[in-house]
Amino acid sequence: MKKIVVFTVLPMLSAAFVVAGAAGPAGATVGKDSCPTPTKADVARAAADTLDKPARGSDDALNGVRVKYIPKGFIAGQVVVEPKEYAYQWMSDEDTPDKYRNLWVRIICDPSLVKLADLRKPSFDSGEFVKSKKGKVGGRTVLVQVPNKEFRASRDVAWVERRGVVVSVTVSQPLFADLGKVVKGIQVK
Repeated sequence: MKKIVVFTVLPMLSAAFVVAGAAGPAGATVGKDSCPTPTKADVARAAADTLDKPARGSDDALNGVRVKYIPKGFIAGQVVVEPKEYAYQWMSDEDTPDKYRNLWVRIICDPSLVKLADLRKPSFDSGEFVKSKKGKVGGRTVLVQVPNKEFRASRDVAWVERRGVVVSVTVSQPLFADLGKVVKGIQVK
């Protein structure tokens, strides 16, 4: 069996989405005015660095979030819970960067994030959306990260779903054509 390759950009991207403000207590309820938060089981799985084989599906990857379109072929997945981020990563078993398939959907909770321009503030640790362009992806108005020369193997978009709730989607190069379908199919409860 092939070993799962860690997508080299992910640790940096993860740091890019740690923003001021807590996501709330684990297992908190999800409603139209709240931010989706991890269940206690998700917190425990993330702390144990547990892989899901097979990867979770559209309704159970993230509490309070439905990802209606997930491209086929992922062999594993993993929930990520950080103080201000709740995410799920789908992974393939390809071992070369040009074939490695990776999808991350993240929820960032921060009451100061109200409009798209707020995502350009340097409150994101690595400033990923400081250099970004406004665009339309999957029918949504989003910020599209302007990739630097070293990290062109991924595409990153983010939008403010509602006050204090930001959704970010990252896909690896083989999934560039699927990005619009993934973005269009995300529903935050």
